[in-house]
Amino acid sequence: MPIRVSSSALRSHAVVAALVGIVFLASPVHRADAQFRATIGTKAWYTTWNIPLRQSQGIELSNLTPALLAGPYLNLRFGKVAATVMYSTALVTYHGTERSDGMFYDFAFDGKIHVDRQDINVFLNYTVTPEVTVFANVKLLSYTMREAVATIYEHQLLFTQDFNGTGFGLGAQFTVPFSGSSPLYSFMSTGAFTNTVKQENMTLELDKVPVPLEQEADSNTELLYFLDAGLGMRFPDTKLGVAIGLRVENGVDTKTAIGPTANIFYTF
Repeated sequence: MPIRVSSSALRSHAVVAALVGIVFLASPVHRADAQFRATIGTKAWYTTWNIPLRQSQGIELSNLTPALLAGPYLNLRFGKVAATVMYSTALVTYHGTERSDGMFYDFAFDGKIHVDRQDINVFLNYTVTPEVTVFANVKLLSYTMREAVATIYEHQLLFTQDFNGTGFGLGAQFTVPFSGSSPLYSFMSTGAFTNTVKQENMTLELDKVPVPLEQEADSNTELLYFLDAGLGMRFPDTKLGVAIGLRVENGVDTKTAIGPTANIFYTF
């Protein structure tokens, strides 16, 4: 039986991961002469995406509405080693088309689907040179999908599904400062990660009356590739910085997600 990861559990995992990062980076393994830095910030990505498991089940999703996936992050660095914990959330409404020979009524669905998405990313970074950083990434994500269906018999169905996932990735980031004393720099990160999404909890209401459903365990694993690139600036005489760019994700079952990114951060 799969274990459901609730939204509150995801937030708890983010707190625990942040504490683990603090303990690790403050441990005696690191010498006192290693420079400690802490950075807090907020990063956002404006794009469209689909739920990979639904796509792999042959359900066509169309007219996806772009949404802002955004949230805070904490980066702790000791010398060449750093750990980052990032929490992101989004609420998106998109249109989908679906046909079903259901247990109760046959229907053709063409309407709005509301999706609440939450991500937690934990990165462990190692700086090879000032321009090159390699990193490993662990991802936890959850989707809660709600879709209202009007049947041909004029009954109302409200269908809710939970999807939870885990991902593991590797990548590298390249940073090139502009010449001279310019505060501008360019950056690019690229890599790949596996993403396993599980369908875990399903509920159905028929005219607002709960209907028992047989819980079907289903999962989908795919390999995704990503590319981030853009420009950043660290404001002179301050510890504040900003960056803007473009992110692309692509997988076998996941439609290509592309959109602008924005990042604002402060280094202590």
